[in-house]
Amino acid sequence: MKILFGPIYVIIVVIFSLHFYLKLLPSDIVLWLSLYLVFKGLTFSIIKQKLLSLLDLVCGAYFLILLTGILPSTIITIIPLAYLAEKGVAYTWVGLH
Repeated sequence: MKILFGPIYVIIVVIFSLHFYLKLLPSDIVLWLSLYLVFKGLTFSIIKQKLLSLLDLVCGAYFLILLTGILPSTIITIIPLAYLAEKGVAYTWVGLH
């Protein structure tokens, strides 16, 4: 199952990067992916009681806040993007072996 989620995380990072830094993609896509991260993080942190799933929730909430314009997209945005990219690569690597 991890091999399925790995590429999804990497695709999410690419889409968020294209939206927040280059303004190439519409906000609707980012909204739905942020809500996906929040829902997935909430679900898995409750069911499986995993800290990493709670971090997904935090990342999704952060991207929702960025999307509303309350906070500007700064260099700090790289931290949740790097976390999600690393998680995606790790899940893909574990799923392949």
